[in-house]
Amino acid sequence: MACVPLNPMGTARCKVGVGVLDGHLYAVGGTSNDNSILSTVERWDPIARTWSYVSPMCTERSSPGVAVLGLRLYAIGGSLDTPSMESYDPQTNKWSRRPPMNRCKGEVGITVANGFIYALGGSCDGAPLKTVERYDPTTNTWTLICSLVDRIGIGCALLGDRLIAVGGFDRTSPHNNVEEYDLVRNVWNKLAPMSVPRYRPHVFNIPNIIPPPPAPYTPVADKDGSKPA
Repeated sequence: MACVPLNPMGTARCKVGVGVLDGHLYAVGGTSNDNSILSTVERWDPIARTWSYVSPMCTERSSPGVAVLGLRLYAIGGSLDTPSMESYDPQTNKWSRRPPMNRCKGEVGITVANGFIYALGGSCDGAPLKTVERYDPTTNTWTLICSLVDRIGIGCALLGDRLIAVGGFDRTSPHNNVEEYDLVRNVWNKLAPMSVPRYRPHVFNIPNIIPPPPAPYTPVADKDGSKPA
């Protein structure tokens, strides 16, 4: 399968956060060609196959964590070790500030599970973090939960009812360790390590949908009541 080039974004971006909301792809923040940190946000329309600018964020963010929850797009943290968070409402085209995390977190791993946003690891004042926080949109609060191995640039995803944390960097070398979080017991368990250490891995859960087997053949009776041989 070959990659097909699409129309480019209006702004060149590296260290950009991405998320999918209501069938549109959002490119959030990042760093431009002159190394300035961006607050601008672009949206990809898969039908028109075009990019358009939406309202910029309240804060410039490079390597932000991005999450989608409750018909909102969330931008969290960034490379400036900011603990801040804001959410985007596509109906009003506005960003709103939300409560900051308990710790500043640059290059934080972000994922959504069971109606909560989880923020894993990251950096603060240049030091890797082991803290994990959970945001509850119903109470609009962050709560610290069980910590994991300290590192930045963690890849994370939900697999079944377990939150999986993959790779990262401890300011010395990339990690190959993998941990799973038990949401019920509030503990992290080590899994088999990866073959290759990875920094800033992108992790996705693709459901293994296996079609059901075909129903067994049942002969249909003829009009006279007899069944075919």
